[in-house]
Amino acid sequence: MTVRLNPEVLRYDAGKTYAVRLFLNNQPVGRAEMKDGRLSTTLDGHGIAGFVIEGLVAHPTFQQKLKPLPELADRRAFTEVPMPSGKLVGMLLSWGEGLHNAYLYLTATEKDLTQARLHYSLDGKT
Repeated sequence: MTVRLNPEVLRYDAGKTYAVRLFLNNQPVGRAEMKDGRLSTTLDGHGIAGFVIEGLVAHPTFQQKLKPLPELADRRAFTEVPMPSGKLVGMLLSWGEGLHNAYLYLTATEKDLTQARLHYSLDGKT
């Protein structure tokens, strides 16, 4: 795979070669080099890949918005509900004012279910 950095987001010296540490599922799996904002490497699939580019510092423009809200932190944010065919798993994710999500999934497969329907309420409204 080849990764190309956006110089408007992550500033780098175009002619400089940077050492890169490669990770797969939070485990170090090798090293590579990046030059001119391009990193070419091979990684096995089935997991989360990460790169540490030595000598670069990221300055993201969105993280100042990410602030967990106390009222959601006090609630139960993760639950598993036994169902006749597997489980329903649910999580409340709060990243700050106006940045709330619910993530739900069923462990059942299409062999177990042909359809599912979600009913929910928000602030007492369905």
